[in-house]
Amino acid sequence: MVKKKGKKKKSKKKAEAPEPSSGGDLEVE
Repeated sequence: MVKKKGKKKKSKKKAEAPEPSSGGDLEVE
């Protein structure tokens, strides 16, 4: 679970900067 959370956190940061409305944000949730 810890490993998954860390990986998802990285995706959120990348999706929040370039495109928060792309799909990474949805994947994070």
